[in-house]
Amino acid sequence: MLVRDILNKKGNKVFTTSKNTYVGEIANTLAKENIGAIVIVEKDVVIGILSERDIVRGFTE
Repeated sequence: MLVRDILNKKGNKVFTTSKNTYVGEIANTLAKENIGAIVIVEKDVVIGILSERDIVRGFTE
């Protein structure tokens, strides 16, 4: 199996947001779009990726 096989099935839309977005808003987007992570950008430069796991850990630490 190749990455393209998964993308063809799941789709290749990339969701992005800024580091100033509320975590609750990101969690809603992840759930609504059935995705596990979102790309964080600043001035069109990728500065990180925030996953569902990151959010859970953030609330439990």
